[in-house]
Amino acid sequence: MKPFATLIYELDASNTDEAKIAALRRFLDASEDHDNLWMMALLTDRKPKRSITNAQLREWAISWSGIPAWLVEECYQLVGDQAETMSLILPPPRQSSSSKDLSDWMDFVDKMGKSHEEGQRELLQQAWQELGKEELFVLHKLVTGGLRPSASPKILAMALAAHTQLEESVVALRLSGDWAPDSLSYHELLFAQDSTDDLSKPFPLQAASPLDKAPDSWANVEEWQIEWQWDGIRAQLIGRGGHTFLWNKEEELITDKFPEWAPLFDAIPPGTVIDGVLIARKGGRLLPAQQLRSRLSRKTITKKHIAETPVAFMAFDLLEWESEDIRSWPLQQRRAQLQALVEELALPAFVSYSAAIPAATWEVVSHAHSLARAHHATGVIIKRLDSAYGEEVENGNWRTWKAEPLRANAVLIYAQRGQGTLLAEYTFAVWEEGEMLPLTKTNQGLSEAESKHLQGWIKQHTVEKFGPVRAVVPELVFEIEFDGIYRSTRHKSGVNLDSPRILGQREDLAATEADTLATLLSMLGE
Repeated sequence: MKPFATLIYELDASNTDEAKIAALRRFLDASEDHDNLWMMALLTDRKPKRSITNAQLREWAISWSGIPAWLVEECYQLVGDQAETMSLILPPPRQSSSSKDLSDWMDFVDKMGKSHEEGQRELLQQAWQELGKEELFVLHKLVTGGLRPSASPKILAMALAAHTQLEESVVALRLSGDWAPDSLSYHELLFAQDSTDDLSKPFPLQAASPLDKAPDSWANVEEWQIEWQWDGIRAQLIGRGGHTFLWNKEEELITDKFPEWAPLFDAIPPGTVIDGVLIARKGGRLLPAQQLRSRLSRKTITKKHIAETPVAFMAFDLLEWESEDIRSWPLQQRRAQLQALVEELALPAFVSYSAAIPAATWEVVSHAHSLARAHHATGVIIKRLDSAYGEEVENGNWRTWKAEPLRANAVLIYAQRGQGTLLAEYTFAVWEEGEMLPLTKTNQGLSEAESKHLQGWIKQHTVEKFGPVRAVVPELVFEIEFDGIYRSTRHKSGVNLDSPRILGQREDLAATEADTLATLLSMLGE
C-alpha cells in the first residue's frame, strides 16, 4: 500500500504532466503486475463501491484514538478533509510497516464492503494497527468512496506506453474497454492480440498557430478559408473494418459516451476518418462546452443526460476516405468530399458540416471575428485552401484568432491553503443587491512576487477560518480575465467563468466600485 499511497501524494503535488508521468512510471517500474493492474483500475474510475460513510469513519476513529470529539472537530476545521483528519488523529501503528501490497488491500476493501457494521469496524481497527498515516489516508478514501487521483486517463496512457513500449493509442484503447481487475490479468489487458488495435488508431491532430492581431495586412484573402472556432471539444471520428471509434483531442476513447449515436456509427462508410468538434446543441441553440464536458465526465450516460445535453459532431476536415489516407490532398479538395459525405449521411441531429464564412476582404474577416461570441464561437480559424493536413504548426497554414477575452473587476473574499503553506486558490466576488456574491475561484495569473505579497496581506487581514479556507477583509479589487461565461445552477452567482485568471490588482478601485452581477449577466449574449 505504501508505494500506492506515495503515488497518490505525488500526483496531487505535481503541477505538470511530466511530473505525473514520472511518478506513474516509478510506480509501474517498482510494482508487481497485479498491483499495476489495480492502480490502472483506480485511476480509470474502476474503484469499489463505498463501504462505510464518513460519519462512521469519524465515530470509530474518535473512539479508537481517545481524543475528545471537540478537539477532532477543531483539527478537521484546520485540515478540511475528513479522511485525512482521521488518519492524523489515530495512534501510530503497532508494526513499522505492512507486508501487504495494493491488491491485498483491495481484497480487504472488498471484504469490508461485504461485512456487517461491527465486522467493518473490526476490520478497520486491524488496518489502523498496520498502516502509517499516508497509507491510512488512501485507505480511508477507498472505503468511503472518495478517492479521486489527479491524473487523467491520457496521462496514465502516456506513462504505460513508455513503460510497455506499446503505442499510446493502443494503451488508450485497452484502458477504455469494459474490464475489471478481478476478471483478467495485467498482460491479458495490455498485450493480448486485438484486431481493432490498428483499426482504431487515430491520426495526429493538426494544430493551429495563434494569431494575436487582425490579418488586415495579408495579401490574397481568397487563398484562405475562414471558419468559426466552435465552443466544443475537438474529436476524431473513425470508421474502419466494421467498427466505429470516437477519440477526443487527449486521445481518450469516448465512443461509449454517445449511445444515442448508433445511427451515425452504423452509417459511417468503412475507411473513413473525420476531424471535427463535439458541440452541445438543443432547440437550435448551442450550449456551452462546459455543459458538454459535464456530460462526458459521467461514468454512465442515461436518457436524462442525453435529453439535457444533446451532442452533435461538427465536421470540418476529412482525413481518410475509402481507406485512403488523403491528408496530402489540398484542404479545398478534402472539404468538398467531406461536404458530400455529410449531405449523403443526412443525419443532422448527429453530424453537421462546418461551413466556411464568406469573406471577400480581411475587413470582413475582422468583422466576423468581432461577432464570434454572438455565434457561440470562441473565435475564427484561418486555413490555407491549398494546405495539406498534418503540416508543422510553424508553417502557419492554420491560424487561430481567438475572440477577445472578457474582463470583470471583483473583490477578493477568500483564500484557500494548498500544499504546505502555499495558498492554492482565491475566491472573488461581485455585488448583488448590496451584498458580496461569490463569482469565481482561481490561482492563475499572479507572478511569484505578486503571490508572495498577496499571501502576506492575507495573513494580516484574515477575519475567519473555515478549515483550510481563510475569509479576508473584502477590500482588494482584482481584474479577472476569462474566455467565456455560462449559466450554472451549481454556482451561487448563477454563472460560471471559463478559464478565469488574475490580471492584477486594481488599486485605483475601492471595493464598492467592483462590478455587479448584472454586469456579468450582460456578457451572456442571450
